[in-house]
Amino acid sequence: MMHFKIKIFNKKQADSRWLSPWLLVILGVIGLIIIVGVSICFSKSLDLRELETKILTNKLVDSISENGYLKKDVLEANFDVLEEAKLDKKIMENGGNFYFNITIISEDSKKIVKKILQGTKGLEVQCGLPGKALAKCYQRKLILVNEANPLENLKIQILTVIEKSEF
Repeated sequence: MMHFKIKIFNKKQADSRWLSPWLLVILGVIGLIIIVGVSICFSKSLDLRELETKILTNKLVDSISENGYLKKDVLEANFDVLEEAKLDKKIMENGGNFYFNITIISEDSKKIVKKILQGTKGLEVQCGLPGKALAKCYQRKLILVNEANPLENLKIQILTVIEKSEF
């Protein structure tokens, strides 16, 4: 049979002479890490305008097309692209920082069949100009078959512009 002896250390305490300096060093290192982390996060500005233009363009494409066909109601006079794309009418109709232009051109006659404009029209001028503070533009072109007349191809040009402040 084995006997275990338990040693009890009596009267052993941490010496405060050595505990205080190490505590201050550890708190200093933690504080320095927090300061460096926060300064790294906030030193760069986050610009989401380019991504927002692409998202807006994709919503517009989805609202006017389906499976490679231009939806029938798009060419009608009462077509509401904002409702179809599920965009907030209050923001878009009050101008805001958005603009889009959908141009539908007949491939056969090369004539503009319909043009849909929404937002602040002055933003289109900023496209192509150099500078970070200007609006971001995104243009997409596609060819769709007219659902009302399957023999007619339509060229769709979509220009989206977003002018927002950076985060």
